[in-house]
Amino acid sequence: MILALAKSYHFQALLPEKDMMKFSRLFQNADGHVGILDVRQVNSRGWKNYTADELMLEQESCDKGPLYYHLKRQLVIDGSCLPVDRSHPNVFIPKLNIKIYAIERHRKFIRKTLKFSDYLQEQAERVLNNLRKSADTVFVGVHVRRGDYIKFRNEKYGDDLLNATFYLQAMDWYRENYPGSIFLVASDDMSWCSDNLMQDPPGIYLKDVHLVGGKSSELDLAILSNCNHSIVDYGTFSFWAAYLAGGEAIVSGDHKGPTRTAAGWLGWYKGVPSRSGIPLI
Repeated sequence: MILALAKSYHFQALLPEKDMMKFSRLFQNADGHVGILDVRQVNSRGWKNYTADELMLEQESCDKGPLYYHLKRQLVIDGSCLPVDRSHPNVFIPKLNIKIYAIERHRKFIRKTLKFSDYLQEQAERVLNNLRKSADTVFVGVHVRRGDYIKFRNEKYGDDLLNATFYLQAMDWYRENYPGSIFLVASDDMSWCSDNLMQDPPGIYLKDVHLVGGKSSELDLAILSNCNHSIVDYGTFSFWAAYLAGGEAIVSGDHKGPTRTAAGWLGWYKGVPSRSGIPLI
């Protein structure tokens, strides 16, 4: 997200040192595109706090393109052209959520730039190659978020976590549309996946489903992103796994979150498609 905003408006992308360390562990060329933010400078002259939408609105207000009109509806403004305020050459966005309308315009740049570290890429490729049946094997990454999300989903959205039916029906859709698909499952609760996603119906083991996650979140993301297609649930981790993978993606149609918001922009399926085109879930 920060790369997309910096690319759009000619800023230098910066991250606090702790976040930059995480970013560098993931991506091999991080230092060439993102610098380290000294948070002690943020309150000095030349800095201004924004939300991502406020920054985009200021920069887009005189352009009157599609993004401007989307932001206008979001923020309820009078429609006047706002001169870009250059008194604050440095911009601080304290909380940066995914804004798919900012990211998508730079999709090629982002996917080209965010290359996993050599170690993560080698480990991810090893997992896929060990399971690959032929050069045409189709891999489908399956991300299952549970753990701390049980309480979070209930408190923020008033709903429960997805049950096994969503994932199993999504797998069936890929089996029908991409025969011979192999499903790679990563989660913060691999025990739940072992108990719920390896048999369908109970007692019939699924030989095309493999539990590959759990060693580290960084490796999980690399494995999922190296797949051809995706089955994902709600959060930002799921979004980035599917976004970097490309291909088709099935997300929950009933659960609010970054993946469902992005689905309309990216052509992802909101729910498992049926033969009639109406989602099963």
